Amino acid sequence: QIARNGKSLINTFLKDLSTGNLVRAKYSEFEMVGEKEFPTEMLINTGGSGRVRIKLEWSRVKMGELVNLPFKIPKKYMPFSNE
Repeated sequence: QIARNGKSLINTFLKDLSTGNLVRAKYSEFEMVGEKEFPTEMLINTGGSGRVRIKLEWSRVKMGELVNLPFKIPKKYMPFSNE
């Protein structure tokens, strides 16, 4: 669903027709970041075999900057292969 101003996506809905599982994301509280509107709140709901509700809030949004997210992969990690 697009906002009335025609510029912002405010709802996304995905459904797996074979399982009935679904995900709905609602975006709100937009702010201008450069020349683009960006949502600072996002609510994610799932349905089907299990229900989950997640609320995300961004306090700062910057575009065009590299982000460093340092983390280590545990030594016990085994790469996944679907072959």
